[in-house]
Amino acid sequence: MLSEEEKLLSEAHNEKDRQRKSELYLSSAKLFSEKGLDAQAAHTIGLVEVGSLSAQSITDFRLLLIETSLRTGNLSVAKEQLGLISLSDALQTTLSRQEKIVRLIASAYSKVEQPLDAAVLLADYEGVFGVNESAQLNEEIWLLFQRSRTEDLVSYTYFGDNPNTIAWLELARQVKLNQSSIDDQFSVLDGWMAQNPNHPATQSLPMELDLLSRLPETAPDKIILALPLSGPLANIGTAIMDGFLAAHFQYQQHESKLRIETFDTAELDIEKLYLNTQQSLPDKTLVIGPITKEDIEKLSEVSPLSLNTLALNNPPNTPYQHRLFLFGLDPEQEMSQISGRMSKQGMQRVAVIAPDTQRAIRLSQSFEEDFESMGGHVVSKAYFGADRSLAQTVATMLSTADSKQRSRKLMRVTGLALETRPERRNDLDAILVLGNHEDGKQIKPLLAFNFAQDLPVFASSSIHTPGRVDANNDLSRVQFPDIPWVFTQSNPLKAQIETTRPALSDRYARFYALGADAYLLAPRLPILREIPNSFAQGLTGKLNVNPDGVVERALQWAMYRRGKAITIN
Repeated sequence: MLSEEEKLLSEAHNEKDRQRKSELYLSSAKLFSEKGLDAQAAHTIGLVEVGSLSAQSITDFRLLLIETSLRTGNLSVAKEQLGLISLSDALQTTLSRQEKIVRLIASAYSKVEQPLDAAVLLADYEGVFGVNESAQLNEEIWLLFQRSRTEDLVSYTYFGDNPNTIAWLELARQVKLNQSSIDDQFSVLDGWMAQNPNHPATQSLPMELDLLSRLPETAPDKIILALPLSGPLANIGTAIMDGFLAAHFQYQQHESKLRIETFDTAELDIEKLYLNTQQSLPDKTLVIGPITKEDIEKLSEVSPLSLNTLALNNPPNTPYQHRLFLFGLDPEQEMSQISGRMSKQGMQRVAVIAPDTQRAIRLSQSFEEDFESMGGHVVSKAYFGADRSLAQTVATMLSTADSKQRSRKLMRVTGLALETRPERRNDLDAILVLGNHEDGKQIKPLLAFNFAQDLPVFASSSIHTPGRVDANNDLSRVQFPDIPWVFTQSNPLKAQIETTRPALSDRYARFYALGADAYLLAPRLPILREIPNSFAQGLTGKLNVNPDGVVERALQWAMYRRGKAITIN
């Protein structure tokens, strides 16, 4: 026996009138969608002739197409329909239906990476939601504003006249623009609430803003920089300290009461810092450091920690402690983001080429675990070193060496001087290179020599030497992630470091950025851990803190073009 949607589908097949035919297909697709039969719904929607529909049915068609596209992951179709649908026409319906439509459109904007449009939509139509949903709605709106890029917020032109939306936009802009100073953000919020006492957000602050409003109670009033300021790691420790202090003097309030002390971990045992100060230091003291894995392991012996601590490394298997946060430049986070980008671009089969070193082998394994957890497969891993040249490694990885060997064997057997062209393996979607800048400049031409010039090439940040131009374009189109610091040209903090430390600024760039971001994170750690999806835009990446207290970094992607590394989305 046919279901109702199947009956409508059959009737549509036999209908001669174009409008009636499309209306029947649309009704059938709606029923398929309501039952969660997305494949059937998508197929049936494809049979609709949009031009033959009435105005109301066209709106219903676009809403249904957005809904099914979101469920099937076809975001390009959803994005196209968002640009075509008339929201005012769609909302000419009942209040309960309006709420569902606003939710659908906001969700679509969010998923196609237009969080600002989603936030404005929810703010504009807050009236269609029940009073009991106000607190949750404020939370959603604020998280969408937080996901929006600062430049988008600054350049956004609002054509509506909703005073609450206007106030939301002003708050979001000012909080974003003052991200470098949490004291300024507190002042912005305090002033905004005084000016907007009846705003929904003032009545029920989103979690992040609620924590921000209590900043005087939670921000540290004393910071101890526990870093190696002498010995073999002194340059690294000093670079981190310089980055921290540069950020402090750049962004501090005129009457800042923050006290800063140093503790040389190369001279003093890190455990003593905690054991000797349990009674003498206030609860609002924050330790920044240590940086070595050995010192961080010692912290597990001082459990529970008596002081909040932002350690500047992230050793694997570090025991969780509520007062301990881990913030490092660990390259494993790069591997996770490279595998994620490859997977998102539909790449399933990948080869890895890397130097034969413990570090490269570890990162190769890390990438493989991440990539395979996303459904991908590493089909080949090739390592070059003293016993194996790059040329041999690339030829073996791409199987062109085997192809040449087969050609030579065939010529020996036949006795003929055959004209042959070696072929590479054809089961690869991309290649990951884990070498440095010089390795990359040799590998890319070797890939072309072995008939793999069409394969996308990804790399770790090791391939990037900041400020260096590849005159021969040997790295053209290689994609890699790196910290925002190395790409920014207008940051006053970076300019200050380059002026005061010209001989060291490039070599220790990542450590200066680490120190600057440690300052950025210092007052935000409780906020970032407590609020899911919250982040701070730093110079080492877009920073968030997971429930275990580990600072995660979303890096900036770049691609080599005409010898220069150019940032890409």
